[in-house]
Amino acid sequence: MPLDTTVLGAKLETTVGTFAAPSLSTDALVTFNYQITPIQSEEVRRAVDLGFPGRRPSTKTGVHARHAFSVELSGSGTATTAPFWAKLLRGALFGAAVPGASSVSIPLASTGDGASLSLSGYKDSERFQARMVRGNAVLSFVEKQLPRIDFDFLGLIEGSPTAAAAPGAVTLPTYPNPVEVNLANTVIIVDGFTLGCREFTLDLGMKTELYSTTGSRAIIFGKDETGDRRAPSGRILAELPGAAAKDYFGPTLSGTPLSFSLVHGTAAGNIIELASSNLVFEDIQLTVESNRVFMSATVGFVATAANNDFTLITK
Repeated sequence: MPLDTTVLGAKLETTVGTFAAPSLSTDALVTFNYQITPIQSEEVRRAVDLGFPGRRPSTKTGVHARHAFSVELSGSGTATTAPFWAKLLRGALFGAAVPGASSVSIPLASTGDGASLSLSGYKDSERFQARMVRGNAVLSFVEKQLPRIDFDFLGLIEGSPTAAAAPGAVTLPTYPNPVEVNLANTVIIVDGFTLGCREFTLDLGMKTELYSTTGSRAIIFGKDETGDRRAPSGRILAELPGAAAKDYFGPTLSGTPLSFSLVHGTAAGNIIELASSNLVFEDIQLTVESNRVFMSATVGFVATAANNDFTLITK
């Protein structure tokens, strides 16, 4: 079918797993790279005996859906109002945004599997809906590009995998244009030293999976091989400081936690801040760009208390 319209609506579920029926007049999002996998499942081949050669039949089990998309990373336009994407982070084990006197804190959460979302996605006149939606998020700041968040969500299929339904009237959220990641707009400091970065990414490390028994079915956050439910990590690509200016190899060897600060944006209502006291360099590789030595470093954010991996603020 021809594709003229792509739009997505998201709404926080009052009761986890109960479809919240997003409305495109109030819950529509500004997204890009929206990709839908209407059916994800396991396949059980039926080992029945046939009286002739050929492929045996199969059936699908553990059916669910995947919705992946990106949003631009900017503020709401008002320092004390949460941006629209804060709602989406509720599905990635964040808590509700907390407005302050001059900023909004978007806190991490650690109780159970947290909140969940309902999604209504449209590809032209085909509608794809999901409930109990949860997943992972990656924040990206790439020099000379606009910052973004990439979401990768799983959800239980609401109704049939698809239905013929036009989106109708759509009201998209309004917000300031995102600003370029560059010298004027972005300051990244690690252990008190201001880096000349080409790229910083923060991957929340959420491992979403379908949980299924004869008594219940849910989208939950599983654990990795070490038992972590949230394992934030990142990548820093930056010009290597001279040894006299800053040594990051010693802390890499010792595993010493370092302070981290990223401030992006200069205008009130359109400033994003990430901060941590628990950044650990896991490895550093050297590359050469523009006849300069760069370090490509993998970093982790290691919590020392509940939800202090890092902080996320808009103002």
